[in-house]
Amino acid sequence: MSFVVERVWFIRVTDQAEGPFTKAELKIDLRLTPDTLVRREGFSFWRPIKEVEELKDLFDETAPEQTDL
Repeated sequence: MSFVVERVWFIRVTDQAEGPFTKAELKIDLRLTPDTLVRREGFSFWRPIKEVEELKDLFDETAPEQTDL
């Protein structure tokens, strides 16, 4: 079985659309917040990440917070 990672996500940062990105790329993008707007094929409008079922786990609240050492 092969696993294909698709770049399907577009983000809106400082009024600029960027992408496409994979979900893994979004996970490590430090500019993103739960309120960052995203879009993919099939969406009729931009949506905050926190409202997209496929991306809700990007900001898992049970994960420990990172601290600067």
